[in-house]
Amino acid sequence: MPAPEEGDRLPTRFLRAWAGSRYIPAKVKSEVWARDDGRCAWRDADGTVCGSRDWIEYDHVRPFARGGRSDDARNLRLVCRQHNQAAALAAGFSAGPPPS
Repeated sequence: MPAPEEGDRLPTRFLRAWAGSRYIPAKVKSEVWARDDGRCAWRDADGTVCGSRDWIEYDHVRPFARGGRSDDARNLRLVCRQHNQAAALAAGFSAGPPPS
């Protein structure tokens, strides 16, 4: 099956599969990347932006596990790995393997 052309609608079964998933559509990724300029958007308490370009990851502002959507750029931001792990810990999620 060929890839859909711009403007083509995806079959409903694909939309149902993506609804409520962690999948981030390419259009949303591009919007977030452009908005955050490919840099970590983490803000410290004093308002300073990290701005790192190393180990960039997409992060849900409202965590996915708490109903955050992956198909809305307003709920996503770019953060470096260190700040993504810090956000996970602050939200009460594990950022690594369980302690032995």
